[in-house]
Amino acid sequence: MKIGFFTDSYKPYISGVVKSIDSFTAQLEEQGHQVFIFAPDYPGAGYCEKVYRFKSLPAPTYPSFRLAIPFSNGLLQEVSRLNLDLIHTHSPFLMGWLGRYVARKMNIPLVFTYHTLYEEYVYYFPIVRDFARKLAIKYSKDYCQSCDLVITPSQYVENKLRCYRVSTLLKTISTGVDLQPYRNTESEWVREKYQLNPAERLLLFVGRLGREKNIRFLLTAFKTVTESLNNVKLLLVGDGPDYQHLAEESERMGLRDRVIFAGWQAHAQVIAYYLAADLFVFPSVTETQGLVTIEAMAGGLPVIAVDAAGSSDMVDDGVNGLLVKHDSQLFALSIIDLLTNDTRYKVLRKNALKKAEEYSIQNMTKRLLAAYQEACNYYYHREKILG
Repeated sequence: MKIGFFTDSYKPYISGVVKSIDSFTAQLEEQGHQVFIFAPDYPGAGYCEKVYRFKSLPAPTYPSFRLAIPFSNGLLQEVSRLNLDLIHTHSPFLMGWLGRYVARKMNIPLVFTYHTLYEEYVYYFPIVRDFARKLAIKYSKDYCQSCDLVITPSQYVENKLRCYRVSTLLKTISTGVDLQPYRNTESEWVREKYQLNPAERLLLFVGRLGREKNIRFLLTAFKTVTESLNNVKLLLVGDGPDYQHLAEESERMGLRDRVIFAGWQAHAQVIAYYLAADLFVFPSVTETQGLVTIEAMAGGLPVIAVDAAGSSDMVDDGVNGLLVKHDSQLFALSIIDLLTNDTRYKVLRKNALKKAEEYSIQNMTKRLLAAYQEACNYYYHREKILG
């Protein structure tokens, strides 16, 4: 099968969407399929034969993210030459528009993965919040309705789309995790780098340092944890628009020596952070899946997450982690309880590893290919009926 991925973000930019694209691409190619990626250009992106780059501009509010100019002379001819079997878009916006246009012009199926709960980002438009939310929902629904298959990364998102009355074929397929690197990665250097002694318990967060990740909530909860436990530190891996503000906030809270800002790290290094930590803490309330929760479990980490959105699908409460109400005190008490209950901690750790096995990239790719085939069968059967 020949597949065209159209995406508004790609390497060297790092995000959950980019990790999803890379993971599935590698596994699809390993199984003999061909994947071609259509994405914005980035400074220093370099050349790759199967990646088609589009001229782009820096986003006004976050310059490291690029906005593609979704136009290219000869694109339809190139897609025709590639003889794609289907187009899979990973955004409903700029490159998503282009992918849909190309799919319709080339008369091939269109698949879309609903990676992001766009309606949950309306706090960036405080003056017109209600209007922005309604607009985001309507736009998302209309785009989904124009597709032949919509993939949701969690059951939570599928249920959301059904509530929006999306009638397109929906399939829940989470992004899988490649487990092999976890078996071959050294992690001792992480604790050495930050001068952590063996007795110190390390809490880990991995993700974009943006408002939607709810990290101020995490800092508040961690402040409570430090009032009960002396041998605990919090390590934040990631970059984003709130980096400086969060660093200043931790200083004001008296957490300068307890919170470590590791900044952006390559994925190979992030695996080492998972393996070096004791507990994964995830306060986000806007996740469609929360891929990092499964990555953390692959590193043997129990997860404590706010009981919301995609996290509630990934974390089995009391089995491989704890789901907590959006209350910083309760979140802190859950951390304290787990770090001071060794028997329970070991049970959750063992179950976390089992959960990660279920979500291996191999298993998820099998499901993706089955969904592709179903979408193609439906599309061509419909076209035959319509003449």
